[in-house]
Amino acid sequence: MSHIKDVATSGVSSSSSSSSASANAGAVSASASTTTDFLALVVDVSPLSWTRLSGGGEGLRLMARALDEIIIFLNAHVGLQHGNGVVIYAAGNGDARLIYSTLEAAATTTTTTAVTSDANTYSRFAQLEESVRAGVASFLRDLTIEQAREDVAIVTAVARALCYLNRLDPTAASAAAGINPEAGRTPSHSQQQGKRILIISASEDQSGQYVPMMNCIFGAQKRGVVIDVCRLGGAGEASREEEEEGESDGAAAAAAAPASSAFLQQSTYLTRGNYIALHHPAHLLQTLLSAFLPASSIRPHLVIPNSSTIDFRASCFCHRRIVEVGYVCSRCLSIFCSPRKSCVTCGAAFGKEVERFKKEARAMGVVLVEGGEEEEEGDDAMRGHTRGV
Repeated sequence: MSHIKDVATSGVSSSSSSSSASANAGAVSASASTTTDFLALVVDVSPLSWTRLSGGGEGLRLMARALDEIIIFLNAHVGLQHGNGVVIYAAGNGDARLIYSTLEAAATTTTTTAVTSDANTYSRFAQLEESVRAGVASFLRDLTIEQAREDVAIVTAVARALCYLNRLDPTAASAAAGINPEAGRTPSHSQQQGKRILIISASEDQSGQYVPMMNCIFGAQKRGVVIDVCRLGGAGEASREEEEEGESDGAAAAAAAPASSAFLQQSTYLTRGNYIALHHPAHLLQTLLSAFLPASSIRPHLVIPNSSTIDFRASCFCHRRIVEVGYVCSRCLSIFCSPRKSCVTCGAAFGKEVERFKKEARAMGVVLVEGGEEEEEGDDAMRGHTRGV
């Protein structure tokens, strides 16, 4: 009888220990599943790009409507979890500027910055909206005519976003500086915070930004930062609703839509991000909420749309065309479709190399055209002849 009692007691104790273990495991899994998500948003606010996207003189109106939808998306991201944060960079012609950060906003809530008092609006949402609108308006006002001729500083904004995300981890700086090499390997609360970058671009690729963009991609890979891209006016097809409704903006955007961004496609592929090309910004909000709102940690459990068709062929830096055989600068790895005397990116001289290329081409009967930039048709002929080189 006592033996039966001991067995029953041991059974109760074992069941209680197993239940407590399962409870502890559930608590651990729950704590692991509550990983916060910090989003760095890079928005293309170039007036020329948005005017080209609209197909006329309504670029600012189209940008304002897209900005409204972006603010809704940011509010949804911040509202998903209390610990979620966001930093926003505006990328314009020749410059990029930080216009909002939840960390700086939390530190300056007691300043004299007036926030619209509305009982129906969450104060954090109101502060984000006013800061974003004021920041974009100030950025556009400061834009000069000289800057309007420069390239859109998407890469500059991405580099600054990476620096900002790196500062969120206090152990990263000491580990990188060699002060405490084991600091980067020690698990901490900051390392449990997911970090990602979302780029909303409406501009064409600039060949001079290829090397800086690749450096940013390698830095994001090393720090585990996911890069997502929402390409406006890309190679996406027009929707059936737009065709039936006959939207004038959609037709104009179709005529002036830029090509897909090979640089941004490669950035999403190498960092395991998501690339979506929108034919027109009319569907921006639903795309942001369905494809870019989920954090990278839960995306393996979801079926998220992706319109990325990666083209790993190189494009020349002189004409921005896809080439199958190119000439690479040994110093900066710039690619050109024809031999040149010097690199237009870094200025390196190729005196002996050019002569060797010409001698080899003459031996194989390949006709090379001098000039590169001036004689476009000759470059096409040269590229056709050099496929067998």
